Amino acid sequence: MKDSVRQQQSKNRSSDVYKTESGFQINLSLLPAGRLSEELKVANVKRFWNTLDTSAKQVSGITMRCFWKLKKTERDELREIVCDHYNVQYTRPVSKRWVYIMTHPSFPGSCKVGITNNVRTRLFQYQVGCPIRAYRLEYARQYQDVDGAVETVYQRLDDKRLKGEWFEVPATEVIEMLTELSEGYE
Repeated sequence: MKDSVRQQQSKNRSSDVYKTESGFQINLSLLPAGRLSEELKVANVKRFWNTLDTSAKQVSGITMRCFWKLKKTERDELREIVCDHYNVQYTRPVSKRWVYIMTHPSFPGSCKVGITNNVRTRLFQYQVGCPIRAYRLEYARQYQDVDGAVETVYQRLDDKRLKGEWFEVPATEVIEMLTELSEGYE
């Protein structure tokens, strides 16, 4: 990706306008000098990311609302181009997600295995829909490759699936399974 963008950039140095692989027309001449730096990235991370997103939106000519509706890969591509322009190393933010196991006393011997970005919010969402608010969080752990870990668990428990993410298996058995898998997916 970077090579094709750089090649096109060198062709259009005079205008600083080129197309990305995603089809965006980029105009780097809209960026003021010295807006982003490695020093800002270290000193004020929140301001750096806000400025980076604003700059990425600015060079692409779209609104911030449209910017956030883009696919993550497209937003990352725009951010990478802006960082490259300012000679700042772009590292994609890595957000770990959680694998959680939840039980309910009305469903003895079964549990829910799910994925979330925020365990507390997810538990609250279930409690709101339950008149007796009896859901219980049995396990929660962050994983880098949460999709791989959960997919492996789902494959192993496929014959015990009740519906969706609910399985007719004790939570302790699934916890043991996830503990075994933890080394490969963290």
